[in-house]
Amino acid sequence: MEKNKALLLIHGIKQNSDFNTLPKHISDKFISFKKNILELENLNRESNSIEYSSQKDSLFQLKKQFELFKDSIYNKNPNLSSKTSEIKLTNLKTVQNNLDENTLVISYISNEENFRKKTLLAQLISSNNIYSFEIINYNNFEKNCNEFRDLISKPLKTENQFNNFKNVSYALYNYLLPNDSLKNLVEKRKI
Repeated sequence: MEKNKALLLIHGIKQNSDFNTLPKHISDKFISFKKNILELENLNRESNSIEYSSQKDSLFQLKKQFELFKDSIYNKNPNLSSKTSEIKLTNLKTVQNNLDENTLVISYISNEENFRKKTLLAQLISSNNIYSFEIINYNNFEKNCNEFRDLISKPLKTENQFNNFKNVSYALYNYLLPNDSLKNLVEKRKI
């Protein structure tokens, strides 16, 4: 089941990056469809009703329109469909075998269990070890990410802004590499 989730995630990322290469009005429409579908799915989930509803009908119609929209884009841009179908799965052993001693791969996946508990899972892969861990206190991590995004979105002008930037950056570093053994492993390596 986890392999299926990973494949769907990779396919979604690939599809989103392909749609970002299209003209802005088309990629905006793509994003708008996805947002509207997500909102209707959340409404349906919250209503938790098995019975027929106009929301479920609207969701079905919107998904149908979205598929037609994607099909029309693939018809006009045949190179997109070939790119999105070129997803190759590989196992961790193959990844490890392709890494040299000075290279690491770190992967983070955000997960929402039942859309209530958010978690961030991490996997650090070296040529001879695999470390998996969970980022603790996701809400503070998310708060720091948002603050970091705000800080880098405009030039830092005051000493207070620089200090705040250093503190938030260091806090994120500590969340992403939560213990000294991981920090030592990452030190002086290509990531």
